[in-house]
Amino acid sequence: MPHKKLKIQLEDEDGSKYSISIDGNISKEKIIKMVNVLDEKNVNNLNTENSYEKTPNNSIFGNILELIDKKFTMGSFTSLDILESYEDTYDDLLPLSTISTYLSRISSKGILSRQKVGSTWNYKKVKNLSRFIQH
Repeated sequence: MPHKKLKIQLEDEDGSKYSISIDGNISKEKIIKMVNVLDEKNVNNLNTENSYEKTPNNSIFGNILELIDKKFTMGSFTSLDILESYEDTYDDLLPLSTISTYLSRISSKGILSRQKVGSTWNYKKVKNLSRFIQH
């Protein structure tokens, strides 16, 4: 397979420049991760792959964590449940794929369990989220 490289460069309103690249095997999942890292609301809240720092509540990621912590404490939920709750709570429209990506990331860290039921993923809180949310 030929060697491939994908690079995205951005400049914000303050003149700060951001550059991120994938060098090697490029997949859809890697591109989604790249785009999420560059999400304008989260540029200042970058977390390393193996750890979570406290996330401000005004970020999409922080808002999702807070919703899970406050509204989905018991039982399982789907990405659609989170999407509906997010839109009701924050009066903001997001694509379902964005919610699904964040939930997948959170579950990969062991904070949520994830189980496939038909064509839908069901999630359940495994760990207390308060240590990940900045209040």
